[in-house]
Amino acid sequence: MGRSRAWRVRWKSHLLFLTVLSLLWWQTGAVVAADHPPDIAAAHAVVVSADTGEVLFDKGMDAEMAPASLTKIFTAVVALETAPLDQPITITEDDLVGESAMGLIAGEEVTLRTLLYGMMLPSGNDAAMAIARGLSEPSDGSSSTSIAPFMARVNELVQRLGLTHTHLVNPHGLDEPGHVSSARDIAAITMYALGNPEFRRIIGSAYYADEGFELYSSNELLSSYSGLIGGKTGITDDAGYCLVEVAQRDGHTIIAVVLGSTADDWYADAVSLLDYGFAALAAAPSDPARPRITLAPAEPVVAAPTVQATPAEGSSLTVDRVADTTAVVHAADARPGSGGLSWRWPLASVATMGLALALIVNYPVLLGVGGLLWQRRRAGHLALGVPRLLTRLFRPRPQRRRIQSAPVASRTTPMRRTAPAGATLAVQTAPTRRTAPAVSTARPTTPVWRPSAARIPAEPQVVPLNRAEALASRAVRLARRGDYRAATHEFARSLQADPTYDLTRCPGFWSMDALGYVAAARAYLLLNRPADARTLATIVQLSYGSSRELERVLARTGTTAALV
Repeated sequence: MGRSRAWRVRWKSHLLFLTVLSLLWWQTGAVVAADHPPDIAAAHAVVVSADTGEVLFDKGMDAEMAPASLTKIFTAVVALETAPLDQPITITEDDLVGESAMGLIAGEEVTLRTLLYGMMLPSGNDAAMAIARGLSEPSDGSSSTSIAPFMARVNELVQRLGLTHTHLVNPHGLDEPGHVSSARDIAAITMYALGNPEFRRIIGSAYYADEGFELYSSNELLSSYSGLIGGKTGITDDAGYCLVEVAQRDGHTIIAVVLGSTADDWYADAVSLLDYGFAALAAAPSDPARPRITLAPAEPVVAAPTVQATPAEGSSLTVDRVADTTAVVHAADARPGSGGLSWRWPLASVATMGLALALIVNYPVLLGVGGLLWQRRRAGHLALGVPRLLTRLFRPRPQRRRIQSAPVASRTTPMRRTAPAGATLAVQTAPTRRTAPAVSTARPTTPVWRPSAARIPAEPQVVPLNRAEALASRAVRLARRGDYRAATHEFARSLQADPTYDLTRCPGFWSMDALGYVAAARAYLLLNRPADARTLATIVQLSYGSSRELERVLARTGTTAALV
C-alpha cells in the first residue's frame, strides 16, 4: 500500500513538471511560429492586419489570377452601398446561370437582403446575377437584362480604392477572359467591407432562413476556428480552391487570403496563415519594416497633418485622419507604440516560478522516477517516452455498465425543391416549391437506375469502413448546401476510391435538388463513364425538365437534350 502511494506521488510530480513545461512552450510558441512562415499549397496568399494594413505574410500577393467566387465580396460591397436591404428584385431566366445556386425561380420576387445571404452563404451565382441585373440602371429608362451598369460601378470602386490588379467582368466569378484580381486586392476590399456591419453579419452567419429559403454557409471554418468572424469560399477550374477568412483574437483582426490551393489543402492553408498572423502580431504588434495595404487612390495624395479624433466614451477604437477624405481606424490595443502590457507576461512569470519551485521541491522524486524508469527499460518492461507515460497514467479503469441500444436519429435538411419520389420515373411538370419531403435512407423498393452491371461485383463485399460511401455522403451534404462544384469533386473521389460503388445507394442521395444530380453525373463524366452519366442525367430530365446545365452534361455524353 505504501509503495502504491509513493508511485502516485511520483506520477503527480511528473505531471506537474509536464504541465509547467507545456505552459512555457505555449508562451514561447508565438515567437517560434512567427520565425517560421507556414509552408502552404496555395499558389498565392497574403495575411494582413485589418487594423493597420500591415502585411504579415506574402506569397505572390500581386499576381493576377481568376478570383472565383471571391468576386462576390466586391458585388456585396457595391450592392450594400447602392440600395436598401428591403428592395425587392424580380428574378428572370437570365439570372439562372448554373453552377452553385441558392435555388431561385424565374418570376419570383426576393429582397436584396435575402439575395445577399444567398450569394455569400451557399455562393449562389443566381443571386449574384439577380443583384447585378436588379441594381443596374439603364440610361434610357427602359427595362434591361444587362449587368453592365452594375459592373461599371464595381470597377469604379476598384479604381477609387487603388486596386491596380483587379478588373471584374461578371458579378459571380465564373471563369471569363479578363476577369482577374490578386490576393492583395482581395484583402484590401475585405478590409474596406469590414467597415459595414451588415457585411460582417452576413459573412459570419452559418444559417439564414427567410422568404421561404433555408441557406447554409459553405465556409467550414465557421464552426471550427476560434475567433473567426467569417469568410468566403470560391472554386473554379482556372482559380482552383480559394478562401478569404477573417478572425479576431487578443484585440487583433487579421485577414487571410488563399488563391489557387487544392481541395485537400485550402482550409489547412487558411488555418496555418491565421495562426501565423496571430503569432506574428503577438511577437510584434507593429513593425515599420512591414509593407502596408492602404485604401487610397492610385494617384499620389498630398500629405496632411495627422489629427487624432477623440474616441467615444467606452470605445476601444481610435481614428487617425490622414487626409481630407481618408482616415485609419485602429484597435486601441493594436496601435503602433501603444506600450500596453500583454497578459501573457505575468502568466509566463508565474509559470517560470512554478517550474523552479517544482524542481527545487521534487528533484529527489524526479531523480528516483528517472532511475526507476531507466531500470525498467533495461529490463524490457517499459519504454521511456512521454506519450506512453501519459497513456498508462490516464488509462481508464474498467467499469461494469449496462449498454442499451438506442435508435439513431436521422437529420434531414429542408430542401427548396422536392426531390424525386422514391425511384419512380414519373415526370414532375410542376415540382412543389419550398416543401421538404421526408427523407429516408432506406433502400428504394423499385430502383430507378444502377451503374453498368459489369462494374458491380457478383458478391457484396463487407468492409469495416466504406470510404467511398463516406465521400459520397460528404458530396450529398455539399450539394444540399448549394456547393455543386465541390460536390462533383467529392462524388468523383468516391468513385475513385471504389469504382464499384453505387452512388444512388448513398444515404440521402435522392433528397438532393436537380443540380445535385447534375453534379453526380459530372463526376461520372470526369471518370470517363458517359453511359452512367447519361442514364442519371436522363432521370433528372424526366423528373425536373431540361436546364442549361443538364443540356451541357447530355451534350458531353453524346445525347441531344429534349425539352420535357
